[in-house]
Amino acid sequence: MATMYQDQERILDRYVVEEFVGSGGLGEVYRCREGADRFAVKVLISRVVPGYVTDEKIRESVVVNRPPAEALVAVRDVLEGGGRRVIVSDFVDGLDLRRVMKARTAAGKRFAAREIFLLVDALLEELALLPPFAAHGALKPENILLPGVTGDEWPEHPSVRITDYGLHSIISFSKYASLQLAARQPYAYLAPEFVSLGGRVDRRADLYSVGVLAYELATGDVPKKFAAPLSESGWDGPLSLDPVIARALAATPEARYANASDFRAAIRAAFPELERAAGARPIEIGSIDLFSGQTTQSVSVAVEDLNEVDVFGEAPAPSAPTPVAEAAPATSDRDLVDLDRAFDAALSGEPEVAEPQAASTAAPAADAATGDETPDRVKPQPNVRMKKLAEKKESNGFVWLLVVAAAIAVCVVGYRYVKGAKMQPIAPPPTPIATPAPAPTTSTSSTTTTTTSTTSTTVAPTPSNAPAIISGEKNPKPPAATP
Repeated sequence: MATMYQDQERILDRYVVEEFVGSGGLGEVYRCREGADRFAVKVLISRVVPGYVTDEKIRESVVVNRPPAEALVAVRDVLEGGGRRVIVSDFVDGLDLRRVMKARTAAGKRFAAREIFLLVDALLEELALLPPFAAHGALKPENILLPGVTGDEWPEHPSVRITDYGLHSIISFSKYASLQLAARQPYAYLAPEFVSLGGRVDRRADLYSVGVLAYELATGDVPKKFAAPLSESGWDGPLSLDPVIARALAATPEARYANASDFRAAIRAAFPELERAAGARPIEIGSIDLFSGQTTQSVSVAVEDLNEVDVFGEAPAPSAPTPVAEAAPATSDRDLVDLDRAFDAALSGEPEVAEPQAASTAAPAADAATGDETPDRVKPQPNVRMKKLAEKKESNGFVWLLVVAAAIAVCVVGYRYVKGAKMQPIAPPPTPIATPAPAPTTSTSSTTTTTTSTTSTTVAPTPSNAPAIISGEKNPKPPAATP
């Protein structure tokens, strides 16, 4: 098979190819080395992922939108150079499930019921740990890695890792579905709503893929449109698994299990004897970095129930019989008084006054003999704590009283000020003073006649050199006669 790169070649002049791992619809995967680190480098096929699919879109799909979960293989970066675009991920030392299934088929072996139960149970356990909004959308055996598996042998307690999370969303759903259809078996793992809803799926689509996986592991073939029940397809395991797988393969998401936890509980109910026979299985407990999604510190523990794990990640030792504690000596009233006095002295900062030794030794004997309080007993001093609290309360109350009084005074002064401003009479506008009208004057001039009355004044045309008559003058001078 011709590949893009051969062994010992460099990808982007950075990653040295050690081995060709496999190819899929979107690209080829190589095991590469950079220094002492190993990575899985997926080289995208340019005709499948064209240039208009930007690096930002790819990075958002496979890096930004990836939830921080240990089961999901972390993507380190999306790089481009030399006409190639690559996705760099952590390398998992093991085989993917499809290669193991092919090795089993070539050897003429089938998966036992116990092996199917352990694998499906481990896969559902990891899916249950993902956030509710997280969905792979295109889960298939090629995306399921089995760490530590190198052939067709099956580990006692398999662990799973999931790759290519969100990778299908970098191209159109129709194009991705066409690529899976060309490969035949991967197309059967796509939920019906992947095509009908344009690739917009939720976590119930992953449960459909797990149902297809369980069916193929049990029968050797993927279910068709009208798949026969397991009992009619050569399945020799518990028949109670039939309704469980049938519900997972429902055509509508609403008819399937709501989440991976419900699906896992149904699988365990169908394999009660296998669940008990599985015994303790190793689990990894550690802290995860929320930004990189990597485990910073982990420990592997073999337990049968998560409730048996303590906060340090270790299985608790068998509980020893609890020893019966001896009865503590009774504390006398006098000891309590001494403790209270010492506590009060510590709070007040005053030195503690020691009680006379004679009184302290004689008092118990006298009490035991007569049952009465001896006069030598030192009376407890007033409680300093309560006294200080009372003083503090009193001072706080006085301060609040002053604040309330000041607020009331401000309100009263403001009210009076506003009220006085509203009730102040507004002075009327000044009344204009009437000017007495002059007596009417009649001129004998043939050219000018001036008549003044109380109601109106008529000014006859005058020569341009005649002085103007100013209104309001008491004795206006008549204009000089023109010779």
